[in-house]
Amino acid sequence: MTIKEAIAILTEDLTRKEYSPKTIGVYNDWIKKLGKYYPKKNVEEFEQKELEEFMIHLSTRMQVAPASIHQAFHAYRYLLNDILHLGLDFDRIKKPKRSRSNPDIFTPDEILQLIKSWVWKLGIFHFCIISKRQ
Repeated sequence: MTIKEAIAILTEDLTRKEYSPKTIGVYNDWIKKLGKYYPKKNVEEFEQKELEEFMIHLSTRMQVAPASIHQAFHAYRYLLNDILHLGLDFDRIKKPKRSRSNPDIFTPDEILQLIKSWVWKLGIFHFCIISKRQ
């Protein structure tokens, strides 16, 4: 099966399951990128090792964000295992960790400064309520 045929099947399946058009488009794009990386391969011929190699390529050479790599991973798993039933062990494919950062936190003084800078829009009544709590 060619990449074009696989995309047609994927689109039909996702549409039937009422996936969003954006999700369908993104999944199709990831399948196309895999096809460009392995231009002479039929979809049924993909092996786990090749998918791992492509994921590494995305991460290191293409510098794709971890969230996008996860998106690609799910597109490939859906097509290759859920639709085509190739039985690849996607649990063994290593994915990059998503970076988690702590949220920026305002100090009480910074919050008060922000509120006071908006007093002219809020009016004097709101300023009096805020002032009482100090």
